[in-house]
Amino acid sequence: MKVALLYFKGCPNISMARKNLNEAFAKADIPAQWDEIDLNEPNTPKELKGYGSPTILVDGKDVTGTVPRGESLSCRTYYTANGGITGAPDVEIIVKAILESAKKGLKTQEGKTIFSIIIALFLVFATASIPLAAIYYPAPSFELKEAVENGANTSLDAVLKDKDTKGVMLYFMTTW
Repeated sequence: MKVALLYFKGCPNISMARKNLNEAFAKADIPAQWDEIDLNEPNTPKELKGYGSPTILVDGKDVTGTVPRGESLSCRTYYTANGGITGAPDVEIIVKAILESAKKGLKTQEGKTIFSIIIALFLVFATASIPLAAIYYPAPSFELKEAVENGANTSLDAVLKDKDTKGVMLYFMTTW
């Protein structure tokens, strides 16, 4: 997760934005960490200069869903949950964006882990000269034993002919 606080020097709401960020990270039970980007600096990316100050980005997206407009420096105001106006995003809006990003990060990591395990198992079985058979889950409309008896050297041959299957599960079989 990458969090950025966009501001310009002299912004009257920067301290409120920092306070709200700290509170949001505490509520999300995640260590507070963000980059601060001065919109007035010449090396600030052009695509960021259209945001007002302060703006909080999580993974490159404004926590309120606003998109940048133009390149002029301006103060920014936000609506509160009860319809008031404030100088920084509400803590709850920031918490929501942080938790969504953290959740996406976990899903991505879980997918990488599962993929790594599958590859590792494949390599172990491939180097051990043990045939790898893939069957589909929920249970396909054939029996594994029947598929092998009908000449399929792996159940993959039979699975590819079965059109009623949905998800995939790996099954390792040996031929002793």
